[in-house]
Formats: sequence, structure tokens, C-alpha cells
Amino acid sequence: MRKALIISFAIIHLLGNTEFGQILRWPELFSHFFQHSQLNPEINFFEFIAVHYAGDDGTDADNDIDSKLPCRDLNHSSITVAFSPMVRPLIIENPLAANTVKKLSCCIFSIPSGFEYSILQPPRA
Repeated sequence: MRKALIISFAIIHLLGNTEFGQILRWPELFSHFFQHSQLNPEINFFEFIAVHYAGDDGTDADNDIDSKLPCRDLNHSSITVAFSPMVRPLIIENPLAANTVKKLSCCIFSIPSGFEYSILQPPRA
């Protein structure tokens, strides 16, 4: 049960965070894995992934097939948020000085007395 739940979450994560065009390439990944497993029956799927995505598989004859595997040539942009701690602390000498300026509004708004105790009231400024 736990293994099925982990696999389900992994599939949901992959489907949610992968481009649709890359998902359409998954059958090519599995067929290429079966070709490699016929040549070398001792290779498992994770070794196949490590060889094809982290390094060179050693055969130059199937480079055109290797280039068609999903997520091999990512041509999309992504947004990255990076956190960089400050090298030295930022000291603000008078933090309340900016808030001491009084702002005058040109619009004075009051609620008509008929709406004071009503549930639905006009917006307040």
C-alpha cells in the first residue's frame, strides 16, 4: 500500500511539473529501455536512466534515439527564486522618520446615517 502511494505521488508530481510535449515522449523512453534490456539483460531502469541522463551510454549508433528521449533538450524558461543571505547587517538609523509625515486626503468620506447599522454598507475610503 505504501509503495503504491509513493508511486502515485511521484506520478502526480511528474505530470504536474512536466511539459506536455515531454510527457508525449515517454513511450520512446520505455521502448529505448527495452532495446537496451535486450542487449544487456542485467541493466535495470534506474541504471538506464543514470547512463542516459547523467553520462554517455557508450554507443554512438543510437545517438539520434537518445536525443529524442524526454527532458533531454529542454527549451523552456523557468522562474528561479534564490535566497542570498546578507553579508553584513543593514542598519536603519531612524526607522520611524519616514512614517512621521502626515498625509492629507483630498477626499473626505463619511457613511450616510441610513447605512450605519446595515449589514451591506458602501465601501469606505
